[in-house]
Amino acid sequence: TERVTVTGGAAGVGEAEAGLVAGESYTVQQLLEAMLVRSGNDAAFALAEHVAGDESAFVALMNQKAVELGLSHTAFTNPHGLDEDGHHTSAADLATLSTVAMADPRFAAIVSMPRVSVTAGGRTTTFDNSNKLLGTYEGATGIKTGWTNDAGYCLVASAHRGSISFIAVV
Repeated sequence: TERVTVTGGAAGVGEAEAGLVAGESYTVQQLLEAMLVRSGNDAAFALAEHVAGDESAFVALMNQKAVELGLSHTAFTNPHGLDEDGHHTSAADLATLSTVAMADPRFAAIVSMPRVSVTAGGRTTTFDNSNKLLGTYEGATGIKTGWTNDAGYCLVASAHRGSISFIAVV
């Protein structure tokens, strides 16, 4: 429920975004939903600024956490994942990170949402989750799709059947 006011830097990130407007206030929950369901780079940047004060401080926290988790093929240079020199990860590291994230029921609930509505600039827009496994693959529970020029199309998917949970990275 904590409130975050979006800065001009966050609103201007570009690429996939939720259409956040500088000066408007959103809850952390709303920004997490916009980031994880819509792939809102603006929401990721706003959350980074809120948590650490600025982008570089948040990136330092991301890299610290990567080391703690043993993500040996990962280095972050920004909070949103857009292509940038030095910003990279591996499928194995994404699987490790996703396993940790899915253990948090709040994260798991968000990445399983079929759609999210974002109100910005007086307009409400509904974004469908781009993970087409949700609702079409028995037991699909999330996680995230992505695309950049350097990485191409990517998918980190999860499913649960019986007593077994799976994570796949493509």
